[in-house]
Amino acid sequence: MTRTVTVGFPAVWDIAEWETSHANGERPDRWPYGLDRLDDQYDLRTVALSSRGYLPQFQSRRSQRRGVAIGWEESSVARLVASRRFEHVVGGVIWNTDPPVNARDRAVKALYRRALKQASALWCLSRPQVALVEAILGRDRPAVHFLKFGIDTDYYRPAPLPLQPLVLSAGGDRDRDIPTLYAAMAEIKAARPDTQVVVQTASDHPVPAGIVRVQRLSHRDLRDLYGRASIVAIATRFNHHVSGMTVALEAAATGRPVVTTDTPGMSDYVDEASGRLTPAGDAGAMAAAVVGLLDSPRQLRDLGRAGQHRVLTSHSTKTMSSAIGEIVASLSH
Repeated sequence: MTRTVTVGFPAVWDIAEWETSHANGERPDRWPYGLDRLDDQYDLRTVALSSRGYLPQFQSRRSQRRGVAIGWEESSVARLVASRRFEHVVGGVIWNTDPPVNARDRAVKALYRRALKQASALWCLSRPQVALVEAILGRDRPAVHFLKFGIDTDYYRPAPLPLQPLVLSAGGDRDRDIPTLYAAMAEIKAARPDTQVVVQTASDHPVPAGIVRVQRLSHRDLRDLYGRASIVAIATRFNHHVSGMTVALEAAATGRPVVTTDTPGMSDYVDEASGRLTPAGDAGAMAAAVVGLLDSPRQLRDLGRAGQHRVLTSHSTKTMSSAIGEIVASLSH
């Protein structure tokens, strides 16, 4: 009999609308993070998780726990554990290794860690983060796995390199380093005035002359812009959860080399065979790496092809879901 697995998503996400949007070609994957691809291994169900309070269901009682539940990150994992409905809860840890920003954040992280210790298995998308999570949770913790992140390689497809050089940066998570990015982009523009530079960001940091800032892009528009780009550049602050990996993999799937900040775990997604890694906060190094590739069309093309091959073989949501399925399969019935 096929095992039933429940996937918990934040209640603010309308999964039916997500499926419709995907069917219309407006976004990658039928469910967030491609977790729908587990349906070739398990009988999938979804549950909406309330975001009210810290752990709104933590005091609820259930006489019998059944089945397996999956949460993508610690907030969802904590709510699934707190519901006391499931025999096993597995999921990811992303933000809990970040230093707390205030007293409330410290309290939330402590509650989440309490719940994470009650999970049956956990994963991190960053290899170095695994040891941090193990240390934070201490003894009597569940197994913590390294899970290679993946993207929808059916949605992001190879595109020919453009005739007009264009350097693109996209993404807006809290660890993006916009000042360093803008400084690098200004150096690129000065060295290669023929190059168009486009940055997608909601940051209100002053934009250097010659750089086009776009506040938001749809998935479809961003996909098209990857296809028009020559190189994708990503600047982040130091972090352990591989900020920027989604854009890096989407760009690589399109056949574009990626120049990004060398933070812990990023080398599992971008390496010297598919792009360039530069020190955190070093705008000059990032600019030099980008200009060097623009000046070497053959190398730019070869790196793009290598990155595309790497994503197709190791970083699709299909391969990622298969790895999650193996974690679930390892749990006792």
